[in-house]
Amino acid sequence: MANPPVDARALEASLRPHGESVMLPRAAYVDPEVLAWERRHFFAGTWTCLGRVDELAGGTTYREVTVGDIATMLTFGDRPRAFANVCRHRGHELLQRDEAGDRRAVVCPYNGWSYELDGSVRNAPRMGDSFDITPYGLVELPAEVWHGWLFVNATGTAAAFEDHVGGLTELVAPRAPGLTTIECSWYFRAETTDPSYAVEFWDITNREDWAACESVQRGAESPHFRPGPLAPAEDAVYQWVTMLARGYLGKDLSSPA
Repeated sequence: MANPPVDARALEASLRPHGESVMLPRAAYVDPEVLAWERRHFFAGTWTCLGRVDELAGGTTYREVTVGDIATMLTFGDRPRAFANVCRHRGHELLQRDEAGDRRAVVCPYNGWSYELDGSVRNAPRMGDSFDITPYGLVELPAEVWHGWLFVNATGTAAAFEDHVGGLTELVAPRAPGLTTIECSWYFRAETTDPSYAVEFWDITNREDWAACESVQRGAESPHFRPGPLAPAEDAVYQWVTMLARGYLGKDLSSPA
């Protein structure tokens, strides 16, 4: 990448082998320009889960969502679809931020162009009877429904959705909005008959971790922050840090180290 959002030389220390590496440079945590880059490349530029289809579509036929930094319009006709939130006439926004509606067509508030829920032009006022509306449908974006969850790639440049989820379907199988089957390993004493305490334990642990992460973020805002080393047991943190560092350098987030 010609212009990575984080100094490539500073990332070298984060990409060293585990046991020699350190955390990401300070800019990765606090620089607004890095955040803007991440919204475009890490979120809009890949498959982002927007939520449950039934909840997104509830009471509406279309709604605006922002995927990363790209305004996107979802429609719910014969199937969920995603489009750039841009009228093909003058580029006016079709929907304001978080706007939703239940009409059978989306109407641009500027010059009244209207679109079917499949993105095709329904009406183009004052363009004349000979005007061919066919080439001016909305720009459709890749959208996939996975076990009831809606994923959208707002830049349209991501790899195939099947490559994105990989083998996740074999490990996590959503059954309903409140029920998911997860393949995992638990270690209990032989005399344990009720493992439900583990759920409460992980809830406590997760809340402690969230609070710690928030404190680290505040600490990183200090001008005296310096990237620290990783302990031998922090392999998961190492994998996360190196994945982001490779992403800053223009490599696919799913590519191996």
